[in-house]
Amino acid sequence: MKREFISIYFPHLDEKGSRMTKNVCIAFSNKEKAIYQKIKNLSSTEIKNIIKLFSYNHLLAVAKKEERKPTELIKLRLKENLMKNDFKIKRCVEIDKKKFQKWIKALEKD
Repeated sequence: MKREFISIYFPHLDEKGSRMTKNVCIAFSNKEKAIYQKIKNLSSTEIKNIIKLFSYNHLLAVAKKEERKPTELIKLRLKENLMKNDFKIKRCVEIDKKKFQKWIKALEKD
């Protein structure tokens, strides 16, 4: 049985308030190959956008609430979100033109 792995980097604040990075390594079995194939070329940021968990503290809190291991939670969220037929990975930034025009006007006033 061959396993594939990915690492996701999460920002983390320790007890002293110091910023650090936590690395979460996820293993995918042959049964989970379809999920791995969809995310293997994505960045940590893109994966965090898919699973809607953006910090290590948030990951741990949600995992505790759902009584799951953090890695199980990540795989579950990936499966829920990636296996939808209408799911597409967006690699560009969408800009609200009205807000953008307001920002330009505000900057021009200064």
